[in-house]
Amino acid sequence: MKSLPENVTAYKKTKVFTHETVPDALTSHHDTKAGTWGVIHVVSGEMDYTIDDERRERETVRLNPQTVGIVEPEIRHFVTPVDEVAFYEEFHR
Repeated sequence: MKSLPENVTAYKKTKVFTHETVPDALTSHHDTKAGTWGVIHVVSGEMDYTIDDERRERETVRLNPQTVGIVEPEIRHFVTPVDEVAFYEEFHR
C-alpha cells in the first residue's frame, strides 16, 4: 500500500458506515477518479482492504483504528467488513 502524498488536501468525507450499512459499491470492485486519493479510517472493529488492480500486485491489509487504508487514484479495490466495524472514507486531491 502506498502512502498519501504530502501535497494533497482533504476535501470531503463520507458518513460513518457500519458492517450493516456499508454500501454494496464499496464491497465490490471500484476505484476513485484521476487525482483523487482516499483514506479509509476505521473507528471501531476491523475490516479488510483489498487492492485488486492489474497494475499492482494483489494486496489485502487488515484495517483497524490504528491502521488506515490508502486508496490510490484509479486503482481498483474493495473492502470487506470483519464482524462489527464502523468506518468512513476521507477524500484528498
